[in-house]
Amino acid sequence: MLDYQVDVSAREKLVTLPWIQVAPDAPYFITDTGANWAPIGQNDAITWPEFAGLFRRKNYAAVENHVAYLVDHGVTCLRFMLEYAQTENRYLEKPVGRFQPNMLQLWDDLFALCEQYGLRVLLTPYDTFWMWIRWKHHPYNKQNGGTCAKRSRWLLCPETLQAIKNRLTFAAERWGRSGALFAWDLWNEIHPAHAENNTEVFYQFVSEISAHLRAVEMRLYGRTHLQTVSLFGPVLYEHPAVADVIFRHPQLDFATTHFYDAKTINHPKEYRSSGHLHGCLGARSVGTFASAQTVFR
Repeated sequence: MLDYQVDVSAREKLVTLPWIQVAPDAPYFITDTGANWAPIGQNDAITWPEFAGLFRRKNYAAVENHVAYLVDHGVTCLRFMLEYAQTENRYLEKPVGRFQPNMLQLWDDLFALCEQYGLRVLLTPYDTFWMWIRWKHHPYNKQNGGTCAKRSRWLLCPETLQAIKNRLTFAAERWGRSGALFAWDLWNEIHPAHAENNTEVFYQFVSEISAHLRAVEMRLYGRTHLQTVSLFGPVLYEHPAVADVIFRHPQLDFATTHFYDAKTINHPKEYRSSGHLHGCLGARSVGTFASAQTVFR
């Protein structure tokens, strides 16, 4: 952990942060008070060293120090998954529909810290990477009393769709009032493998999840947080039609793509070749939606 001194006066500045919205006349973000805002930060995780201390409040002070350090150095936003399925004790629900008290406390604390220091969160409901790899252990697996018989049917299974809606409803009710919630990433790195290699269902899946969450937030708060769906960039090479969902879906407010490749990020032979690939992916993505509407809606 970083040895960073917290300004104790920050604890006395607990105010609700303004919500973030898309600027009406420019392809970028502003607060609901009209101030410019830019998301600067990285993907993070509740099990990674800097935030692990929040679980069971094992080292709350260290996490607070880290958040204060990030904000003091210009970070405005972190991307988190509501659960991290690499281990057995960071599931948000276990079994399905039973939200775990230790995880709720963790997220209550994290949102409180973000409000306190002015940091925002791009929040996605599932860790689909480790959920896929460790599917046999996951509470959503039907063999564990869950909703879905196969990981290849996450986006196709009606019972799982309802479980996803229930989780988003719970999260919106508990943390959706906070302006620290920058936006919802409705599904982490949507992939054909999540739907029996069928990308045609993506549009309807996003439509249904998006409409449900918007209805919940409108009922609760009379307004909605921004929405996006993230994509593992190289999927566009094999499935260019996915761009219609990621970049052009009318219910999404902005696009999110992750520019990396499994081989180069894990075993790069040289930095230049890895960076070159990332540049190619970026150019391909830009070219894919260049003729469409602006990235931000």
